[in-house]
Amino acid sequence: LAPPSVVKTLDLAVCTLEDAKGVGETEFLFDIESSEGGAKGDKIDGFAGWFTVDFQSRTDEVGKEFGAKIPNPVHFSTSPEIGDK
Repeated sequence: LAPPSVVKTLDLAVCTLEDAKGVGETEFLFDIESSEGGAKGDKIDGFAGWFTVDFQSRTDEVGKEFGAKIPNPVHFSTSPEIGDK
């Protein structure tokens, strides 16, 4: 697997519908290794991505005053990785 790359970050307390639409141009690179004995130009059969969501209290000045206070932050990930990475 390639290292994680942030594609988009949203602050759900202040983002608009327009902010949430689509993904702008994002630059990231990754290497694809051929399977053992594979030849240059091997075919790629799939490409996968996943997402991570963190629900936690905001700590900036606006968030401290108006944001929801979340006593038990929640982290959710569809990633195949295990642990806090």
